[in-house]
Amino acid sequence: MSSPIGSTNLTGRFLALAKTTKFAWFIGHFIVVLSSTFYWLSLRQTSMTEIWYRLVFFGAMESFGVLVYQTYGKSFSKKTESNSDASSAAVTFQQVSRDENVLYFILSTTWLILSPRIAVATVPFFIISLFHVLTYIVNDIAANVLQVEDVKKHPYLKFIDSLVSENHETSLNAICNSELISLFYNFVRLLTLRPRSIVGFVAMSIFIKLKCFNSAHMKRSISKLEVRLDGLIAHPSVPHSLKTQYTNVKLLLRRTLASPSEKKTS
Repeated sequence: MSSPIGSTNLTGRFLALAKTTKFAWFIGHFIVVLSSTFYWLSLRQTSMTEIWYRLVFFGAMESFGVLVYQTYGKSFSKKTESNSDASSAAVTFQQVSRDENVLYFILSTTWLILSPRIAVATVPFFIISLFHVLTYIVNDIAANVLQVEDVKKHPYLKFIDSLVSENHETSLNAICNSELISLFYNFVRLLTLRPRSIVGFVAMSIFIKLKCFNSAHMKRSISKLEVRLDGLIAHPSVPHSLKTQYTNVKLLLRRTLASPSEKKTS
């Protein structure tokens, strides 16, 4: 998503930037950051909380929708017109179902339309959008609109750029951990028979299963969580029956989250 800006006027450069697809993608992420902030600040109130919550996932749906359309929209139309064979359609479905942009688009749509308010569900989208917004400010707004010659020498832009690059891995781990927390929270809601709890639990279960296929960070987060739980369950005060149930559930989850290749080798 390039942003070619040719005008010498500040307003003209901004308007030219605003016409690009990447700017539409940026606006979605900006809405997520802004709405998440106001949502958490108004969490104890009821007047605007619902609106801010829905705007978080509206912005996420818009930004990831731009990427999904750019990747698959035109090619899908061409394949439909040419009546491609079933084998290529199957390959395309597998590719689409494991694309993280598609997964986040579907998940954000689910939270926006079907699910009740779940505060922890906003966390991974906030982290993703915050880093995208900061990167866009440095690489597009500062470089193309403000025409900063060298962002590495500008004190504030240099700080933002360093903040993003130095915390990239940390942010990916935080995203995965917050998604696992969201899965656990939705599981608790399911056990307590909360309204529409099955929607959230099924959505997060499928999301994490599909994300595990391509995300080393998600696999690593699950492994770390497993080690911590193993340590807690191994304590002598934990009843043997609970340890047995824990082992059975862990094996079931491991088989469920395993990819087809992992199932063949096991």
